Amino acid sequence: VCLEIDGTTVAHQRGGHPLANPLHFLPWLATHADALGHGGLQAGDVIATGTWTGLHPVPPGARVRAEFAGIGEVALTVSG
Repeated sequence: VCLEIDGTTVAHQRGGHPLANPLHFLPWLATHADALGHGGLQAGDVIATGTWTGLHPVPPGARVRAEFAGIGEVALTVSG
């Protein structure tokens, strides 16, 4: 993954997720959702697996772009 803020590369990672297996916490998430009365996890639920690049401060108005080689990219501009 390559992460850019305003055209400057702030992270370039090759390899897997920092947790090794991003599904490691899935059983905990299902139990937690059930305990909150949400009925656990349901078909169609979207699960975010966390950061692949670490956390980076982004100032208002900055353009952020992330690219996963061979998969695709996403870009956004942070509102002020």
